[in-house]
Amino acid sequence: MRTKNNRHLLLVMLVCAYICLGCFPTIDIRRYSSGPVASGHQPNFVAPSMSTLWSLKDIYTEQFTPILTASGRKVCYIGAMNPTCENWGAHCLDGLNGQELWSVDSRSCMDLVLGSDGLYVGCSGNTYVVKYDLNGDKLWSTPLRGPGIRYMYLIDDQLQVSTSLDELVGLNTSDGKGTLLHSDDQIVIFSTLAVSYVDLNGLRAVDNNTKTVLWNTEWDGLFWLAPVFLADVILFRTGIEMGRIYGIDRASGATLWRTDENIISNIAYSPTKATVYALSRDGQLLAINPISGEQSILAEFSSVPFILDGEVGGYELAFDDTTQLLYVLLGDSRQLFAFQIR
Repeated sequence: MRTKNNRHLLLVMLVCAYICLGCFPTIDIRRYSSGPVASGHQPNFVAPSMSTLWSLKDIYTEQFTPILTASGRKVCYIGAMNPTCENWGAHCLDGLNGQELWSVDSRSCMDLVLGSDGLYVGCSGNTYVVKYDLNGDKLWSTPLRGPGIRYMYLIDDQLQVSTSLDELVGLNTSDGKGTLLHSDDQIVIFSTLAVSYVDLNGLRAVDNNTKTVLWNTEWDGLFWLAPVFLADVILFRTGIEMGRIYGIDRASGATLWRTDENIISNIAYSPTKATVYALSRDGQLLAINPISGEQSILAEFSSVPFILDGEVGGYELAFDDTTQLLYVLLGDSRQLFAFQIR
């Protein structure tokens, strides 16, 4: 099965729901009101280096999409704080206490990146990216071609956006002006000056000057969530609801390690601690060495396994390296936790 087709299909379905029903995403919000929901999870700490700073209830989010981001003592998500569409949008909270700082309407938006100078929101349908400053004031909005956005990466003063038209566009973070980086009828996820990384039945590295394929790797299952590019390793998770995390060598494409097929969250990473964080379906919050794949358990949640039935929001992690706070969003209980990592 191809990532491109499946991700594009979901984008089209969500946009159609927004246009036809006038409330994004109405269908899933109604399910939240009546679907199976866990009464609540509590963390039992295994690692003494971790503690709960705060937690919130009634956080409603869309499933399978990267909607949680953290940086500079803030954590932001796309969703709502009640089972209606009244306040559906991008919400930014004080990362130290969970108090809402501001929110903006983002009913057709599915992607968030929080940088040191603002929040970047990617929206589908009439596709565009909008930037807000750290107080929630709109700075610029840039339209893009095609019905949707696949991935967004913030690199220095450029936001790279991979669109559903197989274009990679670089947006200047100061004014939103765009430059077409790639348009080769293939999904370029991310590009440096020397190498582009392409989603083509796996991950492929291509030399930008010679167009030579440097390496090509394949894996089992769908490729859905955005890979994490580190200096020496690329991390990605297969599957839509649940899959494996792979660590592959960035220079050769060789598989260094992989987890069991029980990871239900995206990948969070701490540059300072050089640690990968992930959540398993059986309730284990894992710390993983990105080079060796060695795992340790930080916490174990109660009332598991987590619900995976298509009627609840996703399971998302985000790490703020400035405060060493790990945020964990649990879709089936609508809880958001902030954990202090020491």
